[in-house]
This record gives sequence, structure tokens and C-alpha cells, in this order.
Amino acid sequence: MTNKLVLLAIAAMALCGGCGKSREQLSADALDLKDADRRREGIVELSRHKWGLEGRYPQAYSYLAADPEPSVRCAAIGALAKVGDARYLPVLIKALDDPDSKVRTAAADAMDAAGGPNAIEPLCRAAGDDPEPMVRARCARDLRHYKQKRVLEALIACLDDEDFGVRSAARGSLCALTGEDAAYEADQWSRLLAQKQDPFRPPPPAKRPWWKR
Repeated sequence: MTNKLVLLAIAAMALCGGCGKSREQLSADALDLKDADRRREGIVELSRHKWGLEGRYPQAYSYLAADPEPSVRCAAIGALAKVGDARYLPVLIKALDDPDSKVRTAAADAMDAAGGPNAIEPLCRAAGDDPEPMVRARCARDLRHYKQKRVLEALIACLDDEDFGVRSAARGSLCALTGEDAAYEADQWSRLLAQKQDPFRPPPPAKRPWWKR
């Protein structure tokens, strides 16, 4: 962790305002440069509190997502998943290319909670190309949020994946997006969706209040 990164993280923690001793200690743990386990545990404990997901804490987690230790990066990304703020999507997209598969899995999980249009291409790429089946499956699952033709194409391609978990996640996302089910047959999915002018499932109608029924 560079000196600049440390200073930014410390500043983010210090600006929480009105912190009690426990908050200060947890913040100190999260920034302990000599002990990766303390950093990881500090982040995990901070993110268990509502106040640890507000104010300047999320920004601090985004800095700590670049920690040299994979377990710390996982904890920071997990905290950002709880925050669920799309402003930190660029951090998660970068983590989707992390050399450690556990970090990439954590990033995929976080992008299910904090996504956005910019997540589509990274998710499509990782769903098809990541060397870890769990990452591919999580990314295929995340794609259920995006009604775009590119997404359908990527999910149909995932139906030919060697791992059943990936195929199952892709099928689930296709069903959620289209309201159809062609099992695990990629060709059948392609023919089915080609026949529809609008392949996407319309949103459910808004429920009328009981007093207007």
C-alpha cells in the first residue's frame, strides 16, 4: 500500500465525525500496515455496523480494495457490496480482473448489489472467459439485471460452458429476462428469442391499492 493510499484511507476514516473509541480502534485495525489479518478483521467488523456503511467509510473501503493482501481486498469488496452504491462500480470492475480468484468472486457478488450499465461488458467477458467456474457462474447470475441483446448472447454462449453451475446460472438469468425456458439448449434459445419482436419479459403490472380494487 503506497503512502498516498494510506493517507487517503486515514483521512476517510478520520472524517466519520463523533466516533467513539470502538470506532477509532476498528479504524486503526483496518489500517494496520503491519498485520493483514487485523486489516481484514477491522474492515469486516466496521462493515457489520450501519454507521460503518455510511459517511466516509465506503470511500475508505474503496482504497483498501487495492491492498497488497488478497484477504484484505476481499473484505473491502465485501464491505462495498453491503454499501450497494453504484459510485464504487469502477472499483468492483477493476477487481473483476484481480489475479486472485477469491477477489474476483467477491467482486462478482458485489456487482450483483451495486451494478449499472458499465458493468455489462465486464460481466459478459468474465462470464465467458474467467478461468474460475465460480466467477463465471456469479457473473452469469448478475447479468439477469440487464435487458440488452448483448447480454442474451453472452448468456446463451454460457449454456455451452463445461461447468454445470455456469450453465444453470445462465439458464436462470435467461428465464428471468425473457419469461421463457428452453432448458440448456443454446440453439433452441437462439431460435426462440429470434421469433420474438421483444425478447424481454415485461415488468409485472403495478399492484393497485386494495381500496381501488
